[in-house]
Amino acid sequence: MNMKYQAILLICSTALVLLRETSQENFSFCQTTDGEEGICVRESSCRTLRTSSIKKICNNIHGNKEICCPFSFTSSTKSTKPPTTTSPSSPSTRILPNKKSEKLRKYEYLNDRFCGPITGAYVGGNSTSISYWPWMAAIFRKFTFSRRFICGGTLVNTRYILSAAHCFVRYDRKVPAKFISVRLESSKLDLSSESESDYDVAEIIVHEEYDSQRYYNDIALLRLTEDTLHGSPVCWPTPTTLDSLDIPPGTIVTGTGWGDLSFGGPAPAVLQEAFIPIVSNADCKVAYRNFNAKALPHGITEQFVCAGYEEGGVDACQRDSGGPLVVLGIGRYVIIGIVSFGFMCGEPGFPGVYTRVSHFLPWVAENMNSTSARHVKV
Repeated sequence: MNMKYQAILLICSTALVLLRETSQENFSFCQTTDGEEGICVRESSCRTLRTSSIKKICNNIHGNKEICCPFSFTSSTKSTKPPTTTSPSSPSTRILPNKKSEKLRKYEYLNDRFCGPITGAYVGGNSTSISYWPWMAAIFRKFTFSRRFICGGTLVNTRYILSAAHCFVRYDRKVPAKFISVRLESSKLDLSSESESDYDVAEIIVHEEYDSQRYYNDIALLRLTEDTLHGSPVCWPTPTTLDSLDIPPGTIVTGTGWGDLSFGGPAPAVLQEAFIPIVSNADCKVAYRNFNAKALPHGITEQFVCAGYEEGGVDACQRDSGGPLVVLGIGRYVIIGIVSFGFMCGEPGFPGVYTRVSHFLPWVAENMNSTSARHVKV
């Protein structure tokens, strides 16, 4: 299959989600020589190690050495404090303060009181448990005698699921809400039976400027028919949950989903997790400068956030668009991206591209408020 055809196929694909393609490799956590918490990765993948730091070799797999890479850039002052015991031992990052996020302070009310919980536990490798990522939602297309998994989603409060617009629009026609259902608190995708954590969808709200022939404005909200008693919502990127919207390149973020393990490959039996570094929009724009001008005429804009390794191998794949990209903020997990598109899965030089949630927070607030007002019980 030639490259041109592959790119066209990807545009028609139902979904993409962050998953690990290298299924035999396990991430391990470490402490740098400067006392910082980090993750063992190949040196070429680490962008957060200071030039003044002494490299710490933590793995040597078949002759391929890995160094301890800190989760984020920190002060040059050497830390003498041991790693905190209250933060999870997962590869997420505390973001340094910035006033830019103050613009979103008026949306603090969107955050659930107990959003973005940290479980204090972590399971390494590909497979994971929904208990570690309790906001993860599986979205199904219902048929008369069956159902089909189509996309990932994120629980943002007891009534709404955040996802990608392209999961629900084909040829500019939106799928009726009655044909969509959502499942929470389930690590496995069991299509053979219904679950008490299955919820019907009352309304699908797609961004009014979304065009199914393009990648922009790829965001949607699902309003459930009833309040959910399952799962825990993730936090929105606001000043009380995230110090800064300017997440430094190289920061390790987390994605979860049930997408294929490789391009055209098998689907996993259970929920998967992946840890990848943020890529600057400038570098991402260069990577996609020659990618489908019709679908991406303005290139990579501020609507997007990108993440992935330069050498590829860990990326989004089919069937999981709409899933979350999260970062550890101020003691809670915060959603920063929604899986949107990319070139194949884990291709070197092509990071995954995600809808930037903070850019669309005003739209989210307006639509959640308006639909709630229309359906308030008197």
